[in-house]
Amino acid sequence: MRKRGRAAAAVPPPDEPEPTAPPSANDDAPTNPVAAAAKSAIVTLKRKSRFGDAPDLTPEEHKRRGNAADALWRELVRRVAEKLR
Repeated sequence: MRKRGRAAAAVPPPDEPEPTAPPSANDDAPTNPVAAAAKSAIVTLKRKSRFGDAPDLTPEEHKRRGNAADALWRELVRRVAEKLR
């Protein structure tokens, strides 16, 4: 038999914030240098590629490399199947 938990206590609603004016076009430049430094807390680096610079391939070269990769995969599967016999 499961125990029933206590009823949640009544929590008063939070105070409503005072209305503020909508941001203007000139609000992009921060006036406080500390706020400007705190604004960019997360920094991301943009990499060209995880594997280095990839050469531009012609469609024929792309297809040739794809066919070679398929042949390599088939050879790998054939060798594994041969070992399992």
